Amino acid sequence: MAVSLGATITTAIDLNSRTSWTVAHTVDSGTTLLVVASQEGGAISGITYNGVAMTLFVTAAVQSNKRSIYYLKNPAIGANNIIVTMNSTSDHGITAWNFSGNDTTTPMEGASAPGLDGDSTTITTTVNGEYIVCCMATNNTGSTWTYSTGTKRLDSASTNLKFASGEQVATTAGSQTVTWSKSSGTSDNCFAAVKAVTPVNSNFFTFMPN
Repeated sequence: MAVSLGATITTAIDLNSRTSWTVAHTVDSGTTLLVVASQEGGAISGITYNGVAMTLFVTAAVQSNKRSIYYLKNPAIGANNIIVTMNSTSDHGITAWNFSGNDTTTPMEGASAPGLDGDSTTITTTVNGEYIVCCMATNNTGSTWTYSTGTKRLDSASTNLKFASGEQVATTAGSQTVTWSKSSGTSDNCFAAVKAVTPVNSNFFTFMPN
């Protein structure tokens, strides 16, 4: 069963240097997973959705800024708040996706934080029809991102945040190439795959009575 991307994708940036930031997000009916990619200028304390703590899956912290991917299984359906909490004042940027058809036991795989200037990476997916989500940032205001293997959702190059995000489909299981490039500066990025449900092999028997 392939993973499906929900209808609502929320992108937002905040340049008000605060320790807590609230963003409204709507989870679609039937969604079994909410994934949030976050970039911030300090250390993140946590992210909640509808008051429920999300799980950190991968973070990149080579530079002073941090890039992180969080997820929440079986989020509340409807419009609720994502709250990002920091341990010091900071600017923030997030992208939130809804997914269904994911593995509800182990919903994420293939964590990758390739280090300084790791704009491209390889992720191995284990089931056909998975999604890869990306959280990118550069230290150079005015630098723009190009995402040649997927769909870019946010690029705040014109601000001090310099955050970008996006996703791509991994139609066939195996090694997946994720390719971003920036116009200038150094970067620190993280990537992860939304794991699809593993197909169940069924055996069929024919019974013929005597």
